[in-house]
Amino acid sequence: MGARGLEQWSSHYPSKETILKGITSGNHFVILETNEIVGGVLLNHSPDEQYKNVKWEINDSNPLIVHRLAVSPKHQGKGIAQEL
Repeated sequence: MGARGLEQWSSHYPSKETILKGITSGNHFVILETNEIVGGVLLNHSPDEQYKNVKWEINDSNPLIVHRLAVSPKHQGKGIAQEL
């Protein structure tokens, strides 16, 4: 994303500890290829603070929220994000 001028995350976020906490809690899912994490996503029912001001077009009182969807640049274009 940075190469395309999109600065969603800093170089320090998400940290390895943040990702491991999500995995341990059962909310962060990863895809491995030869023991390498090639993609991951955090799914939960906790919206970020910024989402509270969005006028959503759904009436679900407890939606599943997608956070931190990421695919390694060298593995992009292989359908990994769809698989997640």
